[in-house]
Amino acid sequence: SELRPLVKKMSLKRTGSSGSAVYEGRAGAAEVVAASVGVGPVVAKATTERLLESFRVDRVVVSGIAGGVDHGLKIGDLILPERVIDAGTGAEYHPSAFGGIELEGTILTTAELITGKPEISSLREQGVAAVEMEGAAVGEVCVAAGIPWTLFRSISDHADEGVVDETVLAMLNADGSTNVAAAVRLIAAKPGRLKNLVKLARDSQ
Repeated sequence: SELRPLVKKMSLKRTGSSGSAVYEGRAGAAEVVAASVGVGPVVAKATTERLLESFRVDRVVVSGIAGGVDHGLKIGDLILPERVIDAGTGAEYHPSAFGGIELEGTILTTAELITGKPEISSLREQGVAAVEMEGAAVGEVCVAAGIPWTLFRSISDHADEGVVDETVLAMLNADGSTNVAAAVRLIAAKPGRLKNLVKLARDSQ
């Protein structure tokens, strides 16, 4: 769902016959290679390393969704953070400006969902605007390779509302695609969740 709009907007074409889907094309004078980095920092790091080994890249741009922490953020708001923190190591990564857009705010990358209200409140007090699961891992690889990178995240939900939890995460395959069987099992077992899932799908779009 995060890759599809980009592929459509830029009229990118799928290339290769094995492994994760990779799309190529042009955006103005720039050659573009696009792929899903997957779900979570471990998968994202491995995918980014593989892509940078396969293609000569001048800049990495990460785009997708995030859970809002800052009360001032609305669904659909866009964040281009100046600081991305790895929750596991505490390491900080600093994206580079892109397209003349000013970078602002802090995003936390975590391997585990953070949904508890006290934890979210603590993050808010520390100045964290949103949480996601891949940015710092991509940043780590880019910094090591000496390649500038920029992170775009749009708010799809508010982290302390409980719309996204481990059961929702279980509905995703490692590459970010939907695990249909898991989704069906969840709805069959907890039909009351359907309303929230529909809202999440709409807000993510």
